Amino acid sequence: MGRFCLGGAVFGVSSAFYIVWISFGGFPARIGFFALALGWGGTTATAYRRIRAGNWKSHREWMIRSYSLVLGIIGIRFWFTLFQVMGVESEPAFAAAAWIGWANTLLVAEIYISWYRNRQAGEALPATAGSSTGFPHK
Repeated sequence: MGRFCLGGAVFGVSSAFYIVWISFGGFPARIGFFALALGWGGTTATAYRRIRAGNWKSHREWMIRSYSLVLGIIGIRFWFTLFQVMGVESEPAFAAAAWIGWANTLLVAEIYISWYRNRQAGEALPATAGSSTGFPHK
C-alpha cells in the first residue's frame, strides 16, 4: 500500500508542478499550487524517511498530512464552486480556492494530530499520576 501511495504522490506532485505553469487564476493561484505541490511532496518524502527509519508513529502523522493535502485538491474544487455560487468572478475565486482548499484540510489534519497526541499522552498516565485537575500530587 505504501509503495502505491508513494508512486501516486510522485505522479501527482509532478502533475501539480506542471499545473503551476498552466493554471487559471493568475500568479496567486500559481503560487498556491506550487505550495501545494511542495507540501504534498515534502510530507510524503518525510513520511517515507520516517517509515524507513522504523518510526511508525511519526510516519503515521506525516501520512495524515500528506493525505490531507491530497484531499485539499477536492477542497479547491469545493471552494471554487462555492465562490462562483456567491457571485465572485472566476479568476479571483480560483486564486482564493487554490489556497483555501488545501490550507483548510491541512489545518484539520494538524488539529487531529494534536488531539490524538494529547489523547495518547493522557492514556499513558497511570491512574494515580495526578488529581482530577491534571496537576500532580504534592
